[in-house]
Amino acid sequence: MKSNSPRLIDIAERAKLSVTSISRILGGQRLSEYSPATQERVRKIAEEMGWRPNLVVRGMKTGQTHTFGVFMAPYDTFWTGVVYGIHDTLLDAKQVPLVLWPHALVHPTLEAADPDGQTQVAARNNATPGGAGLPGSHVADPEGSERRELDRINCLEDRRVDAILSWPLHERNARERLTMLSSRGWRVVTIDDALPAPAKSIYVGGDETGTMRTVRDHLAGLGHQRVAYVGVDRQHTWARRRKAAFAEVWPDRDACPMLDLEYDDGSCSGEALAFIQAHPRTTAVVAATDHLARQITRALMQAGRCVPDDLSIVGYGNDAFGSGDVPLTTVDQQPYEVGCVAARVALQKIKPQDRQVLVPTRLLTRRSTQPAKG
Repeated sequence: MKSNSPRLIDIAERAKLSVTSISRILGGQRLSEYSPATQERVRKIAEEMGWRPNLVVRGMKTGQTHTFGVFMAPYDTFWTGVVYGIHDTLLDAKQVPLVLWPHALVHPTLEAADPDGQTQVAARNNATPGGAGLPGSHVADPEGSERRELDRINCLEDRRVDAILSWPLHERNARERLTMLSSRGWRVVTIDDALPAPAKSIYVGGDETGTMRTVRDHLAGLGHQRVAYVGVDRQHTWARRRKAAFAEVWPDRDACPMLDLEYDDGSCSGEALAFIQAHPRTTAVVAATDHLARQITRALMQAGRCVPDDLSIVGYGNDAFGSGDVPLTTVDQQPYEVGCVAARVALQKIKPQDRQVLVPTRLLTRRSTQPAKG
């Protein structure tokens, strides 16, 4: 296809300079050899003629495509904020985000609801990673899903993107491929999940220990000493670190018991309620996600108990879909800032020594927590 854009030779003829000089000036190279007036004149001519740089040709010379692979979907409020942060930071740096969605994700507003208002999830073990903790993705064809996730990683590799920013991968083959690319020197930044060795990727996530200390201080200030944790036993880094942070901040297992659920959809309500009833002296619960907090709140209401009158609850994610029936005290993981930080890491504007960057969070206090009784 013939381009109607002006060529360097066209600008050179009008400026009465060599093509080499025009290329250097417009490419920002060896500018000391040209006077400011000459540089300004060339740029003005190029602008008047509607010239734009050919990044394909420039990429062939420099080995850079100025394109960054972003392998994540704006599936909920957390990941939407992350994608926006990445998008804005890359564009500010004159780089282009190439966004691909992992396998067959279905947005939660498009999923069917059962008569009780609970979301039906076809593949619970593919539950959404990250802070919001919404129900899982609908995967009707697991083998096809695995193939598609790997194909999309390969798509980014084939286009020789300058870096890949990825959320937690579900499929083993895709994880292995991304791990291999990272070990070979590709710039790979993962959010909420760390790749195993020999990967040389950089992990970006929330400061789980610092966050849990903030939650502890809030609950202790309200008189809560017997606090339980309800989490999700997933393989992703964020889930393991959140659980470990609770265990570190509240080390007394008798006073502060912990429960790991296999799923965080509607099927977990009974198990969570039984756990709380088995520890009647508990006055507050920290839920690993807002979605879990909502399930616990509904289970308590069905059992004739109230939040926060009978039990205070803290969630994670500040998720619009997960606020539940009571305004939820929750951890705002600042997803937009997470995205900005991840993009700056990919741009090599942040170079962490320990291959991780932890982003501070904020605790938003609402009606689901109140002073402990007695």
